Amino acid sequence: MVRHPCLANTLFDSAPSLITQQIQMHGRPNPEVPTPIVDLKCPIVVCDMEAEDQPIIFASDPFYQLTGYNRKDVIGKNCRFLQAPHGTNVMPGSTRRHVDNESVRRMRDAVYNQRELEIKVVNFKKSGAGFVNFLTIIMVSYKGRRYSVGLLSESK
Repeated sequence: MVRHPCLANTLFDSAPSLITQQIQMHGRPNPEVPTPIVDLKCPIVVCDMEAEDQPIIFASDPFYQLTGYNRKDVIGKNCRFLQAPHGTNVMPGSTRRHVDNESVRRMRDAVYNQRELEIKVVNFKKSGAGFVNFLTIIMVSYKGRRYSVGLLSESK
């Protein structure tokens, strides 16, 4: 099994909200993807699965560094904007022109069925440059609400 580079046996050293994510990820029932402590230098994105269109509610500084986007570009948007150069409008359920549609189907199925997933998928930076994203999606619950935590890594 290929391990996500951000899933390392390291100590975390960041904000309480990220520590809470760590606790929730490790305490989840029936994990499908093994998750030791996450290296918080990893690009992380958190989406609210109960809000309309599952918007991003948190992205880590390493996420912004990897993608070139800033907070205003990202918060409140669905992650599918990464599936087109320059974050052009990608509609829910549409056929993707720049990303393998089978990968999109697998991600959509995982999200809607609350399943965990590790997948390599082409994403795009704000500059329009494509990159292979080794993406891990973990579903967590916190205070009765469902979230997805995405761990990103540019695959070489």
